[in-house]
Amino acid sequence: MEEKDFYETIIKESAQHQSSNLTLSKYLAPYFSQAVRKNDKALLAIYYCLLADQSFNDEGKRNSFSDKYYLKALDLDEGYSYQNVKTWVKVMYGFYLYRCLKASEAMPFILEGERGLEDVPKELVLDIVQTYKKLGYFFWDLG
Repeated sequence: MEEKDFYETIIKESAQHQSSNLTLSKYLAPYFSQAVRKNDKALLAIYYCLLADQSFNDEGKRNSFSDKYYLKALDLDEGYSYQNVKTWVKVMYGFYLYRCLKASEAMPFILEGERGLEDVPKELVLDIVQTYKKLGYFFWDLG
């Protein structure tokens, strides 16, 4: 629960620094240093997802920076055991692909994220409102 609160605070506070990739990078820099120093792969995955998402927002389209950082976040999956972070990363990447109009590519990640939520107690789901909202948009659009 302690880790969940820590990770969720970073996710929620990062929303206040999303005016640009540079602003968000400055806010996240101490967390990146901490993640590297403590070998916290879950925190690194969150870091990469937040920067990838911001890059998409800045450019308004799929871009190599976002692709690279989301893939880095996904590659860290085996390096930590927090199912709530793994689920959040999959939903974030799936929703990114959905926003890039790649619903068929997004589907496996969205489904993995949805299945992952079954294994996470509700009180441990990261950014629960946004996570379920992203799933809802995706499934609503598909009918």
